[in-house]
Amino acid sequence: MKKQNITEHNRNQRNASFEIISKLNKLQQLVFLKRYDNKGNAIVGWSYMLTISDLSKVLAQPIPSITNKLLNT
Repeated sequence: MKKQNITEHNRNQRNASFEIISKLNKLQQLVFLKRYDNKGNAIVGWSYMLTISDLSKVLAQPIPSITNKLLNT
């Protein structure tokens, strides 16, 4: 693999990881709102989960399989 390709791969991994962390945080807040304040929108939660699932495909195992388990829960 060329250095430029490795750099691009690492950049994609890093960006996907941070975006997943951000979406997981938003999903957690939404779940807490729904659970404790009876507020929140399930459709928004699904959009977070689908985004997390898509982004996890860029990352190495076991992240994609863990995300699949979360999605199917």
